Amino acid sequence: MMPRPQAVTELYTTYPKLFPKNTLDCSLGWLTIIADMCAAVQIYLDLEEEPHVDQVEFTEIKERYGVLTISYTGGDGVVAHIIKYCEQLSYRTCSICGVSDATLYCSSKWRNWSHGKILCEPHALELFYFRLS
Repeated sequence: MMPRPQAVTELYTTYPKLFPKNTLDCSLGWLTIIADMCAAVQIYLDLEEEPHVDQVEFTEIKERYGVLTISYTGGDGVVAHIIKYCEQLSYRTCSICGVSDATLYCSSKWRNWSHGKILCEPHALELFYFRLS
């Protein structure tokens, strides 16, 4: 088993209410998006004067079809919008280095979504990925 990167450990310790289990299984390039999302969600929940909004718990954060997919319980419509926005940010953020203005590349010459990854051009060239237009 590989050791967990320090940034992931910091997320778990900073937001223990959001991460009751080890649910993070995605590329490290998206950790900034995830950290910003966690901050926004927890600040919103802490500032909510009426306790009618359930605590959010992330059940799974992973890469699916080359983009970030976030599953959770609790929250309300505001939380849903925050999470959806962060998922959409992953559509243009390199999953390896986190640079924005990335695009979808594919590892297969058949160029389908099942082998896609959001990468910046240098990482796409390094990994021999094809650009999907």
